[in-house]
Amino acid sequence: MKVFNKNAFTLIEILVVVFILCIIAGIVAQFLITGFKSTKFNEEQEQAIEHARDGVGEMTRMIRAANFSENGDYVLSTINAQEIEFYSDPDFDHKMEKVKYYLDGVQLKRSVMEPGDSNLYTEAPTITTVADYVNNLSAPIFRYYDSNMFETDNINSVRSINVSLKINVTPQRAPDDYILESSVQLRNLKDN
Repeated sequence: MKVFNKNAFTLIEILVVVFILCIIAGIVAQFLITGFKSTKFNEEQEQAIEHARDGVGEMTRMIRAANFSENGDYVLSTINAQEIEFYSDPDFDHKMEKVKYYLDGVQLKRSVMEPGDSNLYTEAPTITTVADYVNNLSAPIFRYYDSNMFETDNINSVRSINVSLKINVTPQRAPDDYILESSVQLRNLKDN
């Protein structure tokens, strides 16, 4: 008769241990993958918010300094819920450029057009992206107010502008939109 070693594991015991280790490894792997995805999403959201914050800050400085064009056109030329066009000096060359902010898909863009030699603003514009992942959809980016702080759509009555951007890298999942808001008064159109 053969004597079997009683200290060894049976094949079934080894398979059970391997199966349990595979389940634990799967759970740990899923946890790590979810953590990495969450971290990446948070970094993208932070970068998008920071980029938009810088863009809104620059936009409000330009709107605040809006002035009459080089050929005497009124300070504002277009006011809509998703678009504004005005004259300002973003490059500090002492000439008023035509500046336009508008929504293009999920990007808020800025177009700057130099006055040119004849001050007719026919040059090709320089277009830059101010903010990515804008999720305003039908919500207005720009709201216009008169000197009594009543909302207006009369271009000659506008004295203050409210800017509101909703930023969200992935709108279909949490967290909700991050809302950047700023109000700016047109310095060169003040009534007081």
